[in-house]
Amino acid sequence: MKSATFILILLLVFAPGCATITGTTTGAFTGAVDLPSESYKQSESVKDFPFLFAPMVVVTGAIGFGGGPLAGLVKGFSADIQWLVDWVSYGKVFGSFEKISIWRPWTFSIEQYRNEPEASNLEGE
Repeated sequence: MKSATFILILLLVFAPGCATITGTTTGAFTGAVDLPSESYKQSESVKDFPFLFAPMVVVTGAIGFGGGPLAGLVKGFSADIQWLVDWVSYGKVFGSFEKISIWRPWTFSIEQYRNEPEASNLEGE
């Protein structure tokens, strides 16, 4: 059991790519912003009752700060895997604020982000 734990720790430390490390190290700060933002977008009650906005930001900001590194680790690892199989470019992961962006650790979706073919590679154009 100890050897399996040791191997798992080695894999987590040495196997992750660029987005995994970035997501883990910046997850607390980006999570403190992203979770209240996503909560506001998804919540109808906050839009109907604006006085709930401040308590929601305080509670979700604290949860986002505490759980952000884990969410960033998971999202970064998934971004690295998607980059590895050529579904997404690191330009989209690091240089945008789309759903795949590493700067939004609490924003997940089930969409597949595949690289679009270049216009010059398309036949018939």
